[in-house]
Amino acid sequence: MVNIIEEYNRRMAENNALDFDDLLYYVHKIFSTNPQILQKYRDRYQFVLIDEFQDVNKVQYQIFKMLAQEHGNIFVVGDDDQSIYSWRGADPLNFKKFEQDFAGCKIFKLEQNYRSTKAILTVANNIIANNPNRYEKVLFTENSQGVKPQIYSASDERVEAYYVCEQIKNLRYLGNHRFRDFAILMRINALSRAFEQELLRSRIPYKVFGGFKFFERKEIKDILAYMRLINNPADSEAFYRAINVPVKRGIGDTTLSKLAGLSADYGISIIDVISDERNLEIFTKTIRTKLLDFYKLITEMMELAKNTTVEKFVHILLDVLEVRRVYASMDEEDRALNIDQFEQSVIDFQNSDPGATLSDYLQSVSLSADIDEANNGDYVTIATIHAVKGLEYKTVFLVGLEDGIFPTSRATYSPLGMQEERRLMYVAVTRAEERLYLTRASSRFMYGQRKMTLASRYYTEVNQMLTPVRPPSTERQLADDSYLDKLNLQPTQKPANTGKTSSQIKQFKVGQMVEHATFGKGMILRLAGDVADVIFETVGKKSLNIRFAPLKILQ
Repeated sequence: MVNIIEEYNRRMAENNALDFDDLLYYVHKIFSTNPQILQKYRDRYQFVLIDEFQDVNKVQYQIFKMLAQEHGNIFVVGDDDQSIYSWRGADPLNFKKFEQDFAGCKIFKLEQNYRSTKAILTVANNIIANNPNRYEKVLFTENSQGVKPQIYSASDERVEAYYVCEQIKNLRYLGNHRFRDFAILMRINALSRAFEQELLRSRIPYKVFGGFKFFERKEIKDILAYMRLINNPADSEAFYRAINVPVKRGIGDTTLSKLAGLSADYGISIIDVISDERNLEIFTKTIRTKLLDFYKLITEMMELAKNTTVEKFVHILLDVLEVRRVYASMDEEDRALNIDQFEQSVIDFQNSDPGATLSDYLQSVSLSADIDEANNGDYVTIATIHAVKGLEYKTVFLVGLEDGIFPTSRATYSPLGMQEERRLMYVAVTRAEERLYLTRASSRFMYGQRKMTLASRYYTEVNQMLTPVRPPSTERQLADDSYLDKLNLQPTQKPANTGKTSSQIKQFKVGQMVEHATFGKGMILRLAGDVADVIFETVGKKSLNIRFAPLKILQ
């Protein structure tokens, strides 16, 4: 690694070039070693303002400290609760350091929020309050109370994605949301696959930020190259991509160029060229051996693909290529998780069509990639939380709230890392203007197998906040009719409520606007006997028994 850095610096010097870190380093060096130059810039810039102060790194801090120390005319703006870039060198303790270095400075807390509802800010304030070593702040707003944040625990990632898409469709059905009003936010982009596929199935336009779309990620395209080559040995593009992944086989551009020439001369595919050692006499023994080994691997996988299911074939292919071991050795956890999601996509595809072939799966992937997204910018956003800092959406779905994912497993070994994860959660929650959904999956496909998951501490905290535990009732309270009324319980001595008559129930129709005593106005989406699915403006979809629900038809 040291050799690489030295060579990099040598080439930068040869080209008389500086990268971003160099710009900071050399400014700091010049100011530190040349008092006359420092004084020149102190005289020129007597007033200094720094925005997004929570993102400042150590070198930047030292530069503006030297620049402003003489005059003391410095003003910084930032929020230590939104410091989420420690991996770039940012330090939330810079605020405390600033107080020490510029004694007598005044602090102004800007606690009014103009974006979110009171209900969302309550969640945000409770989440961040558990972090130590921060400036005490409590956000408030003059906006309305708003819709109560919703939490949802799905059985697996497919059900989680289905739930999110259903909520999007329901809110769109009410007519007051565009696709651009929705964001699906996650801690790591490896979770996006299930949501992308469900959005495609629902014909909902979307765009991925903070990473490539799932099937456009390098590690996924590498595996697909193998599958395409096995399905169609004449696919030279797939051959070129597969030959040196996931590890380099030492087949360079010169060899590939010669193979292309032999293919053109003989009028056969490249895979046919390397099938016979007699065609490879122009190469060294080492290169011939590598090419013949690759041909053997492809032909064995071709035979396997013919005689087993797509699901089993892909599982064996990933094992043979040792993809997960390779990425684990490279400390590429996100890529390894993407491979898990890829294998799960194959399993889902097989489950939906047990007789599907390798060719069928590749066609489905190709169709997904070719969907035209020309939608004038009206699309659902899928993004990592880091990618949307500073942005806002009417409705935010914060997904994958499971221990080991959010907070990440790496952060659990570091108190400072856990504090940053909590700040990241706070940033995610405060992206929402009107509606906030928190979701998790009880099981998720990770590290090559399906595993049961534990709810994230953030999910649990919000769940407890939204549904506070009621202390057990005493015998005296249970004997008190007024106490039972408060709990919406009916004492046994009261006559049972028989509800609406059959003729009254028949008056309810699909598409009618109705009003509920608690949930407010909504529209009937479906009727099944006495049960109606109603999408409400305030709380989303609810299934209600018309006979007993306080529901009336709006004329």
